Amino acid sequence: MLQKHRDPLPAERLDHATRLANEGWPDALTAYVERLHAEHEVDADDALLLRALLMAAYVNTERFADAARTLLDAEPLVAAASPIRQARYLTIGAWTAHGLREPELAIDRIVRALALAGDDARPSRELSLMLGNCGMVLARLQLFPFAVEVAIRAIAVAAASGATESKAKWQAAYSYLAWGVQLEHLGMVEQSRERWTAAALHLDDALADPELPPLHRLIGAARRATCLARLGRVTDGWRSLELVDDRHRLATNAIVRRAVDRARASLLFAEGRLDEARTALLAMWERPAPVDMPLWVEDVAWMLGRTADAAGDDADALRWHREMHERYGRAQYEAWLSRATAARLRVEQEALVRRARELESDALSDPLTGVPNRRAFDANLPKLVAAAQAAGTPLTLAIVDIDWFKHVNDTHGHPVGDEVLRRVARILREQSRDEDRCARYGGDELILCLPVHGAEAAGILGRLARAIAEHPWGTVAPGLAVTVSTGLAEMRAADTAATLFWAADQSLLAAKRARGPANGQAPAVPSARTASPRS
Repeated sequence: MLQKHRDPLPAERLDHATRLANEGWPDALTAYVERLHAEHEVDADDALLLRALLMAAYVNTERFADAARTLLDAEPLVAAASPIRQARYLTIGAWTAHGLREPELAIDRIVRALALAGDDARPSRELSLMLGNCGMVLARLQLFPFAVEVAIRAIAVAAASGATESKAKWQAAYSYLAWGVQLEHLGMVEQSRERWTAAALHLDDALADPELPPLHRLIGAARRATCLARLGRVTDGWRSLELVDDRHRLATNAIVRRAVDRARASLLFAEGRLDEARTALLAMWERPAPVDMPLWVEDVAWMLGRTADAAGDDADALRWHREMHERYGRAQYEAWLSRATAARLRVEQEALVRRARELESDALSDPLTGVPNRRAFDANLPKLVAAAQAAGTPLTLAIVDIDWFKHVNDTHGHPVGDEVLRRVARILREQSRDEDRCARYGGDELILCLPVHGAEAAGILGRLARAIAEHPWGTVAPGLAVTVSTGLAEMRAADTAATLFWAADQSLLAAKRARGPANGQAPAVPSARTASPRS
């Protein structure tokens, strides 16, 4: 049988998975993820990241139904993952919802993702990527001011974390480009040129980075050509389009081809090659897209109308301008601005709610071990006792005490002592049954509430004590050995929470007496002592 690695996934493994996602190879990534799960005990955080990357690979090849299935498969992993991984998962989920033409669901997921990535989040490359993707989805939804605001934050976070800014700038360029197109349709020429100029500058920086993923490089070069065409820099635009080499293995990607077709049509129109521009634009208009992209569809209609205007064909120009304005207008633009404001307020509200929940959780959790604290335990035990007595089910309370813990701190230092507490708490959670209640009562004492009779509880405690004694403590500190003493009490019919705890505490005192005085020395051979349960 293959021995799985217990350490976190190596960075190079995650980087390779990210490359496969960025380049749009979902099938290869699926096989790679299966291999990682076969070779490693992947924790919830990395497992959710791998699922998010697989979703991204499907999105990058516009296989949105497959992305949606992956999204549902990953749901059980979300609660145990870190906020940044949850946010990344939600952001790719928003891309998926947009691809499936569910804009309200896409907005909801973006709101939740941005709330998870509040202003107090630690700057990191992953946070920057997540924010950049949020900005792009908001731009797809035509919430442009909000999209640019988020995109600028993504660039700032990349700079603050020491990561390359190229991907964030590539993402920001999309928001500026799309906003420029919209403003041009509304006759706001100067404002549109400002957005195209900003988009071109961001793409200049992004394309100068040799580490920009190939798929992003091809799309970025085509989008830069579109910006330059709209700014009248036709020669520079054709040079930019030459960077999209048709021989490249990713050149057939549907997103790349649409970006190239749009750039070529824009350049032909800017050069006055109206017949060629019209042929290219009609081909784009007649080709259905799997993604809901109303702005770009309207842009094709707008350019066809401009082409007909330039050719003197008033009837055809009227047809295309009517086609565009039936879908689009200044009133709709104002509505989108209001929608963006509402989305921003929802982010702020979601962040406040999340912070309130975190404060409540912090008040009831032990910050060192992550298990419930004494306050939570004192509030929960009476409920557990009352529920067990009402249902006639067994309940045994166990107290676990780390032997000679002061000696560990004095000999190896308090950081080692803290790590011992964290690992013991983790072993109790992992080795005990799902419904067991685990808490840190204080100092070096932890508590388990077991829904079993005393004899079965004694067996569980014995297994836990052996697991703790056999843990490779030498990897924490040379010469370190850790054992525990436990006391337990089975609930009687007349027990209250106070009497049950008193009985378990007396059982622990008996176990401590059995282990003998510390004398400043830890035992040479690890052992476990459990006092007999109250009969």
